[in-house]
Amino acid sequence: MSSDMIIKSEFNGSPHIGVFCLLNDHVAFVPYSTSPKFEHLLKAEFGVSVVRTALAGTSLLGIFACINNSKIIVSDIIEKEEIKVLEEHVSEVVQLSERYTALGNLISLNDHGAVCSRYLKNVEEIPANRIRIADSDLIGSAIYSNNHGFLAHRDASQKELEEIHSVLKVKGDIGTLNFGDPLVKSGIIGNKRGVIVGKNTSGPEMQRVDEVFMLK
Repeated sequence: MSSDMIIKSEFNGSPHIGVFCLLNDHVAFVPYSTSPKFEHLLKAEFGVSVVRTALAGTSLLGIFACINNSKIIVSDIIEKEEIKVLEEHVSEVVQLSERYTALGNLISLNDHGAVCSRYLKNVEEIPANRIRIADSDLIGSAIYSNNHGFLAHRDASQKELEEIHSVLKVKGDIGTLNFGDPLVKSGIIGNKRGVIVGKNTSGPEMQRVDEVFMLK
């Protein structure tokens, strides 16, 4: 089933919705400060339960975690009470002990596979393929992926796109969001029903999102 909608929105005035929120086909994890309007959007249009929480005591959920439909991957700095909240709504919570704790910036995954930064050493449990993209090791920031496609940093090479495709088993392309931001993960969240992009996303950027995720 392909997705069928693109919505432009913001999170508490910020176009960087992917920094604050995590979304799969079943649940949205959002900060405690989430507005009722944004919560209603997630419930009504994306068909998910909305769970308010913090990660590492912050509202930066998309920085400290990444998610697919069966698991959420977090750093071992996440607090015990936060882990309990995650465990109530996701089948598997994977805690990685790594020097670098902003795992949302370092891993991109869907239900088929995962790619990650070379900075990470203990990814066998996921498992994930270590790659670079556009001369960057911030794989989780440079790629947004779900079960329908992936959008990658505008400077990603064709070879890199093919490598991502071979792991995630979905097609993708390069692009930007929020009027030229190449670190696309910060400007988008989505699931099987569609995607939300940051309010500053331009018309041509929206068109690329439509092409990549087959929103018909």
